[in-house]
Amino acid sequence: GSLNEARWALEKYVERRTHDPEGLYQLGSVAARLGDLDRARDAFTRCLEAVDTTPAFRRRDVMQWSRQARQQLAQLGK
Repeated sequence: GSLNEARWALEKYVERRTHDPEGLYQLGSVAARLGDLDRARDAFTRCLEAVDTTPAFRRRDVMQWSRQARQQLAQLGK
């Protein structure tokens, strides 16, 4: 589908679920592909924060988003 439509949908999703690591990661990925690097960095950073504040019993389930967000930030040149 369209990256702009995906971005719109993900922004709406993240507005409602501000601490969802997967949603934030996906938003960052789409923003990066659209060339909006500042928005991508922001979303990836928020993803890391969301994982760090996830309750311990769920942290294992969301760690993949933290690893991937760190990789993306490194590629974007934090």
